[in-house]
Amino acid sequence: MKNIFTNFSYDVASLTDNIQVRFHCYGATTFDLNWYYIDNFAVTSDTGSSTGRDMTGSTVSTNDIYIPGNTHTMEFSVNIQASDFAYSDSVAITFPTGVTILDAGPDELGFGGEPYGPEPYNGIDGQTISWGTNANDGAGGIYGSLTVWATLSFDDSLSGPLAASYHVSDDWYNTPVDVDGNFSINQLNLTDGDLLGYKIYVDGSSTPHNSMLVEVTSYVAGGLIYGQSFTLCFTAVFYPDYESFQL
Repeated sequence: MKNIFTNFSYDVASLTDNIQVRFHCYGATTFDLNWYYIDNFAVTSDTGSSTGRDMTGSTVSTNDIYIPGNTHTMEFSVNIQASDFAYSDSVAITFPTGVTILDAGPDELGFGGEPYGPEPYNGIDGQTISWGTNANDGAGGIYGSLTVWATLSFDDSLSGPLAASYHVSDDWYNTPVDVDGNFSINQLNLTDGDLLGYKIYVDGSSTPHNSMLVEVTSYVAGGLIYGQSFTLCFTAVFYPDYESFQL
């Protein structure tokens, strides 16, 4: 490929922190953008701070609801909507006492390639799940509208809206541009006889194959032996503690 561009540098020491750089390709009526690339481009500052970067507007929320005493796999919307298009290098969600985290994902959150994301899942730390590291190295990969999930067990003593919290870290500077916030996980209001979900039984066993209620009308039965026949039955479970005959 012919290199038609020359190296160019400019001293920006006298400029403010907010620098806009625009590239324009011209001279042809049609072209493939993949023909053009920019190598070794960087804007650096030795001030160590910036008044322009701001993660304000970033939120975490859920529309899923819980039933006390039940286990649910819930989805959470992570919205990184920084006013200056800043990226986040870490997101953490903390659940209240009485909620036990059993699993969470995805394994990676965000976009890009090393070292610019995506950010890895860090696992469960007490009441908190998180992705990424607050490294402040300018290499965050979390931006835009994303979805994470968690399998949560809710103690039967819980009731009403539960307050969960989140922390979104900017990928360059610390507070005040990091964001902390709260959101609610609402309780499903049930009346006597409301459907809670289903239990799956294999070969007439009295112990359900599923460890938590199935809340949808499909189920994958794992751990069965290939080539062997099995009989699967299910029951419907109703509030507060009713279960149908096996079907």
